[in-house]
Amino acid sequence: MDRWKKIPFGFWALLLGLIPWWAAPRGFLGVENDDALYVLAARALAEGHYRMWFLPSRPPFTDTTPGFPALMLPSALFAPDNFLAHQMLAALYLALATAAVALWFRRRFSVLAAVVLGAAFAFNPLVLSRAGVVMPEAAFVLAVLGVLALLPGPGVKTGAALLGAYLIRPAALPLWGAVWLSLALQKRRRDLWGAVIIPVAGLALWSLWARSGGGVQEAKELPLLANAFREGRGLALVMANARQFAETWGQTLLPLPWAKNTVLATLAGSGIAAVAVWGIGRRLRADRSDAVSWFLVGSLAMHALWPWWYERYLVALLPFLLGAVAAGLPPALKTRPRAMAAVAGVALGAVFLSQDIPLWRGGEAGRAPTLKNTYAWIQSNTTPADGFASALYARDLLWTGRVFQPLGTAASSADLAVSLKKRRARFVLWERHMDFGLTRNDNVLARRLEATASALDDAARFRPVHREEAEWTTVYEVR
Repeated sequence: MDRWKKIPFGFWALLLGLIPWWAAPRGFLGVENDDALYVLAARALAEGHYRMWFLPSRPPFTDTTPGFPALMLPSALFAPDNFLAHQMLAALYLALATAAVALWFRRRFSVLAAVVLGAAFAFNPLVLSRAGVVMPEAAFVLAVLGVLALLPGPGVKTGAALLGAYLIRPAALPLWGAVWLSLALQKRRRDLWGAVIIPVAGLALWSLWARSGGGVQEAKELPLLANAFREGRGLALVMANARQFAETWGQTLLPLPWAKNTVLATLAGSGIAAVAVWGIGRRLRADRSDAVSWFLVGSLAMHALWPWWYERYLVALLPFLLGAVAAGLPPALKTRPRAMAAVAGVALGAVFLSQDIPLWRGGEAGRAPTLKNTYAWIQSNTTPADGFASALYARDLLWTGRVFQPLGTAASSADLAVSLKKRRARFVLWERHMDFGLTRNDNVLARRLEATASALDDAARFRPVHREEAEWTTVYEVR
């Protein structure tokens, strides 16, 4: 008998959970902009409200649901100005999620398979790149696993867990549908009612709160999807999202320099995605009420249709996709588990070692922001009373200590200047290259940003006062 099998599986789960913790923090606070917004939202909760306290009109937060900011309350309460504290709390959630993923695999697979699959998640370069990034994907994985642990009931607890998952990350809506369908197929009507009423009521209350700020974020973004189909670009959008999904996954499977080859990465990602799809089908043929499979079906459909794709989206789905891959492998391969584990271990090692992830070097604590020179100029040449506007306002606010607000859009340079003056924004910080999602090219939002860039070129209304060519930034003063 193998001695390692006598080791409690909790030890393996703990060991795997420590891997992303050792790699943290990655990047700097504000690298996503949304991460800075979550920190600002957590500070609002720490003050006993949920409003944008840093803006003159104090509008309600509607871009971020309050679940993840609530999880960031410990750092917001005790170390609000310590960027590293926020990052390490986020890293803790990723460490817990990694351990929980391993334990979830153990419920569905053998000890050896669970260790290998858990390692495939823990050592994934994309997962490690998120260590210490203040975003909700890791907490969302924990929430999804919590919902799945409650199934098939009781419905009240399941409904509360579904609402919690949504408040952490609105991408939980496919999880709602998966759980409802699973309970309906099992004819658990009483549990179904509880699982439906509680999250729907919670969503209604959140929508009422968000109405004064323009509505929930998904409602604001859906018109972008509708525009794509009205313009006849619906199929192109789906194909672009599918390609980006495959390329993103493929990049995590190949060692460098192959991972940077778009064709190779897309082929690798497409291959493993095909195995996952086959595994989903096999699971549903064995149990048509399998909530995990329906969650994957709904999530993949949602991301195929959504107007953009970010690499981080894969992190929230990866544990369940890996489970689907394991289910989709040919039966002949499963008869030789040790050989399969050895092959997987070699592949994981090759990818991990080639991508030079600083697992043993304490992450990137103290890394300077991308716009460090621009921020230094702003701090030296403006005062805290000067108002600013920018596209990535939350990040810029944290790093400069100046009041930044959303730049907004306007039909003309004159309208934009008037809008900024009304909001007491004296300066505009503009970047020529911003990450707004890999499939956001040639859509309504991209065209709005191009129109804003053109408006800022109107020298009669916007005077360039500073440029950082290396950072692709310009600071304009509103005339």
